[in-house]
Order: sequence, then structure tokens, then C-alpha cells
Amino acid sequence: MAHTIPASDPPVTPVCIGCGYDLRAQPADGKCPECGTDVDRSMHGFWLRYSDQQWVAAVLRGLNWVWANLAVFVGAGIATALLLAIVFLVAAPTSSAMLNWLVFALVVLIAIGFTASAVGFVSGLWLATASEPVPQNAPPLRAWSLRILSLALIPALAAAVTGTRWLTAPVVIPAWVESVTAIAAVSCIGVQSYQMLGHLRSLEHRCSGFEAFRESLLQRYRRNVALFSTLLIILVLVTSLGRSTFGAGLMFFVWLAAVGQVGETRKRIQAELSILSAREEIEAHKSN
Repeated sequence: MAHTIPASDPPVTPVCIGCGYDLRAQPADGKCPECGTDVDRSMHGFWLRYSDQQWVAAVLRGLNWVWANLAVFVGAGIATALLLAIVFLVAAPTSSAMLNWLVFALVVLIAIGFTASAVGFVSGLWLATASEPVPQNAPPLRAWSLRILSLALIPALAAAVTGTRWLTAPVVIPAWVESVTAIAAVSCIGVQSYQMLGHLRSLEHRCSGFEAFRESLLQRYRRNVALFSTLLIILVLVTSLGRSTFGAGLMFFVWLAAVGQVGETRKRIQAELSILSAREEIEAHKSN
């Protein structure tokens, strides 16, 4: 996708981005009488290239972590599938001691990979949802919900995939408990995916390359996530889906599709920041 340097920024309403105060009577090098935000900062609007650069760098670094650990998570998932193939197709018929040790080593490595990717993913998302210094406000509800849901995502997915019956062996678990577990897992994954897409959209909206097609795509993804989650929850209520890995498996692929949009958001933020760098180089060349 090509990004061009716009000749000028679109006009913005002369109000303070920190408190909404009308700045039309204020000098360009002054500060907002209400909250002290620089007038020049407000006149540039919410473009990321004019925002606090340490904050933007932290957000971009967080998205990079999310993207990298998503790759590790997928790799661990592929390794798990290969391990299952080894166990059922090779290890079970031969029962070789060396092969059993190999399987054990693979299990340990996969567990380490999943754990590392989970910690990295949550840490990256924590950075990507950091509170912006200007305006001075706390992270919005979406940011905090993303953080909390990310902490709950791994145990929710694990509970749905393994099944409560596997974890409790001889203990008899009522069907309604398994259904509640499945509904909680599907809801957690679905809401986290929905909120993630909304957060990415809010970041890309502050980039000059954000076009109507991309916005429509993210909105369509969000609607599909909500619809799919609702349908799976209905299936859990009316069938025995809560006793299998089917629902959680389907929601996992929905989650991958949603979080996978982080890659495009990273590119757009990097392109947005390159606009400012290019303009600074042009201005420095003119001054020389």
C-alpha cells in the first residue's frame, strides 16, 4: 500500500484537544487557559505524527510485540498439532523410550512457547493501550477492557479447549458448569477481538492514509465477530457444544483474524511517522 506525503493537513476545529476550550482568540504559541495544553498542539489535531512521540513510540513498540508474539503463538499451535500427530501415529504404536523422551521435550518446549507468547502478548497490548499524555486523561474503557480480557484470554481458552471434565478426572461435573465455562471462554475471546479491532481503528483513524475502505473492513470484522460469538453462545445453550473443543477452536480462528489486523496498523503508523520525518528533512534542506 503506497502512502504519499500530503501537501498540507486538513483544517481542524480550533478547540483544545485536552478540554475542548475554544482557542480562536488564543495566540498560536500560547497555551489553553483551561488546561495548559499548547495551542499549536491542538491546531495540529489528533494526527499521530504531531502527538507525543514517546507515547507513539510506546504504542508502536507494543503493537510490534503483539505481532511478534502472535507469530510465536501460531508457531506453538502448529508444533502442538505436529506433536499430536507424533503421539497418535508414531509414539503410540512403537512406545520407544527415546521417542517418549522426545515427546516430553517437545511438550516442555511448546509449553514454554505458549507461556512466553502469552506474557509477550499481554505486555505488548499493555503498551499499545497506554494513556496519551495529551489530553491528560486515564486510558478509556476500551483500553482497560482489552488489558483485563487479555489477562483472562489464555485461561479462558485453555479451560474451553481442555474441558472441565479432563481437569477433574473422576469428579462428576454438571453439564451446566461446562456450558458456563464454554460461554465464558467464547465471550472473553469474542469481546477481546471486538475491542481490539476498535482500538486498531481508533489508531489508524489518526493516520493520513486511513481510507473509507479500510474503515469499512474493520467495521465489518467487528460485526462478524459479534455475530459469530452470539451464534456460538446460542449453540452452547441448545446443544452439547460446551463439552467439546469445537466452539473454542472456532473462536480461536476468529481471534487470529482480528488480532492479525495489528500488522496493517503497524505499517500505517510507521508510514504516518515517516511523513513527519520527511517534512523535517525537507525543512532542514531548505534552511541550509
